Amino acid sequence: GCYVDMLLGGSIGAGEAYMSGDWFSPDTTKVIRFMSLNLATVERVDSGFALMTKPAQLAYHLKNRNTEKGSRRNIAAHYDLGNDLFQLFLDPTMMYSSAIFPNPDSSLQEGSLYKLKRICEKLDLQPGDHLLEIGTGWGGMAAYAAKKYGCRVTTTTISQQQYEYARQHIQREGVGHLVTLLQEDYRNLTGKYDKLVSIEMIEAVG
Repeated sequence: GCYVDMLLGGSIGAGEAYMSGDWFSPDTTKVIRFMSLNLATVERVDSGFALMTKPAQLAYHLKNRNTEKGSRRNIAAHYDLGNDLFQLFLDPTMMYSSAIFPNPDSSLQEGSLYKLKRICEKLDLQPGDHLLEIGTGWGGMAAYAAKKYGCRVTTTTISQQQYEYARQHIQREGVGHLVTLLQEDYRNLTGKYDKLVSIEMIEAVG
């Protein structure tokens, strides 16, 4: 239950218990603020029984660490649940990373497109550039960069479902001649590139 999770898992256990629906508050923000104001108490919980479970947690994470084999297993368990599932809550760009909303009333799609625009501007993309993207997602960034800036893009994913969707998306956008889509672990990539981008995939890095 909730109290066992908090006792054994500390603040992380409290968060996971909330995600599991074991506790609920009509004002979650106030609960988080209360915990923040009583950080010393929370830290004592983290250093009590929760500390005793650290070895087990470490063993779990070692088992699921992001080696090449582990990365493929972890990615498949998440992103290969089916593209139809992700299409239910993502906008048409299929961007899974955080949006940047230009205005308070901007839609999710507008926020996703503005985010891509900002990233490309920071990269200072030019038509002659060869951009390497680590973590294709569903192909939104690669297709956008190639279409808007005329640059070459090499992008890689280890998700079978994302690979199939991205392949079709890149062709639909008419940039198949500019985008090279790989299904390869980033650690095995070779070649020379002018610029590199990786959008919110640090949790998948081994």
